[in-house]
Amino acid sequence: MRKFILSLIFILSVSLQTYSQTITLTPIGTQDVSGIPVTVDHYVTTANGTTSVKIYRTHYGNGNTTQYAVYPGTRAEMNKLFNTAYAATTLWWSGNMSANSSLNFYQFTTLTSAGASVPPNGDYYATEVTFTFVAAETGTYSFGLTSDDGSDLAINGTSVVEWYGGKGTGQYKYGNYSMVAGTQYTVVARMQEYGGGDGLVMVWKRPSQGSWSLQLSEIGVTSSSWVSQGTKNTNASGQVSWTNSSNWPYRVTVDVTNNYHTLTDADMNYLMYKKAGLSPLQSWDFYTCDINNSTVFDYDDIVFGYVIWSQGHLHNKYIFTKAQRDDIITSPSTNFYTTYFPVQTLIVENQNLFYIMGTGKHQTTINNLNRIQ
Repeated sequence: MRKFILSLIFILSVSLQTYSQTITLTPIGTQDVSGIPVTVDHYVTTANGTTSVKIYRTHYGNGNTTQYAVYPGTRAEMNKLFNTAYAATTLWWSGNMSANSSLNFYQFTTLTSAGASVPPNGDYYATEVTFTFVAAETGTYSFGLTSDDGSDLAINGTSVVEWYGGKGTGQYKYGNYSMVAGTQYTVVARMQEYGGGDGLVMVWKRPSQGSWSLQLSEIGVTSSSWVSQGTKNTNASGQVSWTNSSNWPYRVTVDVTNNYHTLTDADMNYLMYKKAGLSPLQSWDFYTCDINNSTVFDYDDIVFGYVIWSQGHLHNKYIFTKAQRDDIITSPSTNFYTTYFPVQTLIVENQNLFYIMGTGKHQTTINNLNRIQ
């Protein structure tokens, strides 16, 4: 008797930044893994490169330092330049603009050319650039800032870079932040200018990249939705493949409602062996021996199994997640039937292992028919 377990294994390989997803169904025992429909959806986010910008006049617009220092040295000091509760700070302008301008300027005229208003001569002002960041990859990102004068960067409220003091652009300071592909993060980049030159440049590199740059494809959100990549039937080796060009989050649907199996002499032998109490029910037995899906193993299962076996009827297969499977095998004496009720269609996000068992197809084999006579 065989327990029919299929493992769906995603193998992600990178080639020229194009990700390949191969789903492999691997049976335990000699079961047919072909012709099983698998559907994959990708959660696709379209970026627009747009940021929200606020520009503040600081130091009363004349360099006055009675309320805060010329150059803040901490985030707490930096916050004062963006807090209109201080009379020295005034919200001067707010609006939207491309990150090509708001996160990539070496003089204030870049901002004014993009439609913003900046205090006279580009002195005594601060900018706050807020945007949604949609990670293209999972892993540790490295973010860098250079500015004239001070600057800082926060992601989801966590400080990532703090680069304060009077200085010109050119030298970068970096910080790391762990991200998950397809997840949206709120990013706030700020700079502060006292007098003279000004500027703010933000760059980053993904986990797979070797250099830093401003990448508009991860900034702003036009839309996010599940996009079907189609349904494919597994081949004789139990494989189906898709291309995931941006490594989007994925959703897998496995459907075995039209995939069946028959019971063999060995399957029935195992069923009667267990009912005779020659060994206790363990792990998958609570599912494979419950032929009529009543949640308990009784003589009705023997009768029903006999009808299926003797008349060559087809019977069902069911799908489990890896977490469910782990619980079932690590607590073999526990009946999880009502906890993890067997289903024939399963939809799971961002998981790459699934297990499919067939009712009556057991974990082990008992071939000695004379033993239970």
